[in-house]
Amino acid sequence: MKCHGNLNSSKISHLSGQTYLLEDIAVDTFVHSSFGTVVMTLFHGLFTGPSWHTLTSLACGWALATNRHTITTYLWLTGAAAIKHFSRFYVFLGGPLYEQRWHLWGAVIRFAAQFVPPGAVVRVSFDDTTKKKAGHHIEGLARYRNGAGSARQEYRTLRGLNFVLGVMHIPLTRWPGHSLSIPIGLDLYLKEPQAHQLHVPYRSRSQLARDILDFLAEQLPGRSIQSLADGGYATKDYVRRLPKAVHIVGRFPMSAKLYDVPPPRPPARPHWRCGRRATTADRPRETE
Repeated sequence: MKCHGNLNSSKISHLSGQTYLLEDIAVDTFVHSSFGTVVMTLFHGLFTGPSWHTLTSLACGWALATNRHTITTYLWLTGAAAIKHFSRFYVFLGGPLYEQRWHLWGAVIRFAAQFVPPGAVVRVSFDDTTKKKAGHHIEGLARYRNGAGSARQEYRTLRGLNFVLGVMHIPLTRWPGHSLSIPIGLDLYLKEPQAHQLHVPYRSRSQLARDILDFLAEQLPGRSIQSLADGGYATKDYVRRLPKAVHIVGRFPMSAKLYDVPPPRPPARPHWRCGRRATTADRPRETE
């Protein structure tokens, strides 16, 4: 199995010394590369020393992987399992990384927005996707409709995990009409029975997408944002009470009731303060 650069799987040996050397070479090469420098700069200061070392190893393995993107592949390519036990990496994913996920997305959003010209509209899109998975110990596993498979006469449903994904489209100045898609948010969707079973509040796909959209508006105050989503997100939870600079483009049902824009409200009625009425003590007493 060949990987990027001059690092390949044939260099991995069962000897601990060579495995340590492989881990050092792989991580150092990644950190000093242009992509590694960007990643390490964005997320610097969010983790402790051990967690930072774990993040570096996983990010390096992600950059080296070509076809199969799994945690096992990342650890196998970098030799990181010789430094820490295999289970410690899953503890990092479910602990420090999950707790800091919104800080990580915020760093990505602010960095990506720098490449959108000032004054231009920041365009984002939302959709959900199902990742095929199999196993008895995977939380959130269920069957979901596979729209793309239905069009190609493949499997109509998939058993796996369903995610809501938000993407920012950065225009490419050298290629007009083309853009670079940068992920800005990802959240796991759980069906209502699963949410009750796991003792977490149920949130629909449109609610999850709205959470990402609101977080995007908080990270980019003053920037005009345009959101694009399909008809599945044309719900009250997603459309109502939008931030001031956010506009939504989507598909509504043909039977949807449309209304004209309400006229501007007249100026408020002036407040008139009435005169003070006399109390019983102020009234003259009757003489007998």
